[in-house]
Amino acid sequence: MNPPTTFRVIVIASCVLASACDSPGPKRIDDTTSSMRETKTTVDRGNEQVSTVMTAATAVETAQDRKRAFEQFSKACDRLEGDAKDVQSSWDKLKTRTADYVKAWEADAAKLSSVDSKQVASARREAFTARVATIQADLDAAKASYTDLKAKLSDIRIMLANDLTAEGVASVKPAIEAAQKVAVQLKENVAKLSQALDAEITRSSTAAPPAAK
Repeated sequence: MNPPTTFRVIVIASCVLASACDSPGPKRIDDTTSSMRETKTTVDRGNEQVSTVMTAATAVETAQDRKRAFEQFSKACDRLEGDAKDVQSSWDKLKTRTADYVKAWEADAAKLSSVDSKQVASARREAFTARVATIQADLDAAKASYTDLKAKLSDIRIMLANDLTAEGVASVKPAIEAAQKVAVQLKENVAKLSQALDAEITRSSTAAPPAAK
């Protein structure tokens, strides 16, 4: 075998060995946890906006300038709706990445030669999938509360837009109180969702935990 041929064989063999050992797995889980962080950020921002919009709603009741207070309330409602859309968008992205990650994980696990290793991989994958399903359930609960709050805020907005008199504002007080109760439930649901995301981000991290002091 002449030197050029020998060199080509060595290069080809090196590439084969490198591709056999190289795995995109860590990047897949890193991409997934990155989407979880993005989702958590939008969720937390939305939760803060719930407080802002309810503060704006109650401010209309005592405002000297009711028109200005109503405008601030309307803007707060719009921002809350925008935040809700951001949460849904980031969650859709997370779902896609999670599905791709689990699918690739399953395909890689099928290549394992040991039955025991396959069982371990399967159990780990199923546990991860179950935790993501729990997060989905937390999101669904938050979405249900948000849908209820959105409807109540819309009613308040319409009523005030058409009757921003002293008596008109006073007549909306029961509706604001009802919305406040839903807002409390929504914030509890969103806080639970945020905590679940945070726990999974930590659990799925490929980085070493900080050293104990």
